Amino acid sequence: LKVLKANGLITVKHAKGMFVTRLKRKKTGRILFLGHTGDFNLAPVHAAFASGLRAGCSGQGLQLLLEHHDGKPGKELTVVRDLWVREQIDGVVLWECKDIKMRTRRFLKEHSIPFVLAPEIGNVPAEDCHRVTVEEAHVLDDALEHLVHLGHDRIGFVMLKSTETAHYYEVRYQNYCEGMARSGLKTLPAWRVPASSAITSTPALMKKIHSVSAILCCTGRVASALSTLCLREGIRVPGDLSLVGYDNSSISEALEMTSLDPQNWKIGELAVKLLIGEIEGKLEEPTHKSTYPRLVVRGSTAAPSFS
Repeated sequence: LKVLKANGLITVKHAKGMFVTRLKRKKTGRILFLGHTGDFNLAPVHAAFASGLRAGCSGQGLQLLLEHHDGKPGKELTVVRDLWVREQIDGVVLWECKDIKMRTRRFLKEHSIPFVLAPEIGNVPAEDCHRVTVEEAHVLDDALEHLVHLGHDRIGFVMLKSTETAHYYEVRYQNYCEGMARSGLKTLPAWRVPASSAITSTPALMKKIHSVSAILCCTGRVASALSTLCLREGIRVPGDLSLVGYDNSSISEALEMTSLDPQNWKIGELAVKLLIGEIEGKLEEPTHKSTYPRLVVRGSTAAPSFS
């Protein structure tokens, strides 16, 4: 029994006995994080999530392997299948492709491979799998309350022209609409901007900016791009316009940007705990863990300077 336990083939549940682990083979001490991209400069959410995974693995004496699938379902499945067949990993934390067939998820289930799903991007919610996610239901409430408390009553919402993460942006816009209605304020149509680090100044866009005193942005990159645009156009932030971003990335900190922090590092740690529980056979039912975004107030928000 000592040998089996040392090799990770059995686990002990206090007062319940010994059980065969999900692996049914010697542990490698390595888990895989398979995400959308390897360039964390372009994916601050991935970067924060991976940071939490590393911390969770370090605390458990595990090694974290980082791979990416570039949004390609075929590559996603190939990476998982190759590493599992070669017995290079004990389990998978998967940030899925937008794949309606969910081939990788089916492969993991069919081969009884321990896995945890990271927040879905456009996929069907995984009620039958272990998963971690950010609670998006009232994600902007704290930011809206902060702006209203400062005295803002003309608040706009800017989102990206993106199909890959459109679901998230639509949820946040809906939350914006509900929050504005609760505060008795006028809801404005969402402004859609290109998914790039630069936003071009146009008469139409400048007219919209001058019509509000504060803007909620769907991501930190959008907030930083708007901040740069304001600098070029002589609009003071926060003197003339208050900005709030989302993701609380390093660029938000560098720009002193008020931002909503989804605490992706925290759900990274939760994902490791869930995966270890699944590997050791301790989870009998699908388990879901989530975090709630917190508002980090910095220098991009202040009371409006005009009525």
